[in-house]
Amino acid sequence: MMKEDWFDAAPQVRLYERRVLPEAPPLAQVVIVHGYGDHSTRYAWTMDQFCLAGIATYAYDQRGHGHSPGKRGYIPCFEDFLDDLDTFLEHIKGTLTDAPLFLMGHSMGGMVLARYAETRALQVRGLVFSSPFLAFSEDVPKFLIALGPIIAKALPCLPISKVDNRGLSRDPAVIEAADQDPLCYHGGVAAHTAGEFYRMVQTIEADAARITPPMLVLHGGADHVVSPGGSKLLHEKAGAEDKTLRIFPDGYHELFNDLEKEEFMAEVITWIKARV
Repeated sequence: MMKEDWFDAAPQVRLYERRVLPEAPPLAQVVIVHGYGDHSTRYAWTMDQFCLAGIATYAYDQRGHGHSPGKRGYIPCFEDFLDDLDTFLEHIKGTLTDAPLFLMGHSMGGMVLARYAETRALQVRGLVFSSPFLAFSEDVPKFLIALGPIIAKALPCLPISKVDNRGLSRDPAVIEAADQDPLCYHGGVAAHTAGEFYRMVQTIEADAARITPPMLVLHGGADHVVSPGGSKLLHEKAGAEDKTLRIFPDGYHELFNDLEKEEFMAEVITWIKARV
């Protein structure tokens, strides 16, 4: 059963949400946090696969994304995303059952999840990181990364880079759908937003030892949107005793939309069921 709704994340900030719940009581529950320029409806297939496995899923459009309000492609303060996740978890508390809860973040959603795990006392059974944005792509010039914070102060809205949707998947249909999706952000990454990303990459790496829940990290070895090196570093530095890293050698950025998506989902579901 799929349900759509809205919730109040902050004064005058009302965010879109969607839920996919199995008919029988779920064996586990997963909250999905989407990536930059992305939105929760693009996870419909993923949520359906979880449902078929008896797992309930909850997702929402972060501010500035999808159906939710906010300036497209611009992140004033990254910590707002952490507060929104706090609010969403509180919002769905009345719907959640006693089944174990897992958090799953993709790309920038993985960045949100990592920082959230470093700064909150989590009551979750585990964390799933899907191609988390924890290191810039090797395709981004290093001088641009270094100059980003300086440019952000002088020209915060200046677009300094753009995500190429061809790096999302090896499936041409996925690229075409993303290109034509009016809810996706198709513009450039503003300098201030890039500066927030840079700040988070540095902060998360420094505090990674604080991440202690069981964690599964999955990344495409051929990801040119964000570097898989960030996932390797997270796995190495996280304080969790139960941690697994899985690199799909030929995989692109969106493993759940790539040619090996069934294998990706099977691995995630198997990992979750082993911890229920």
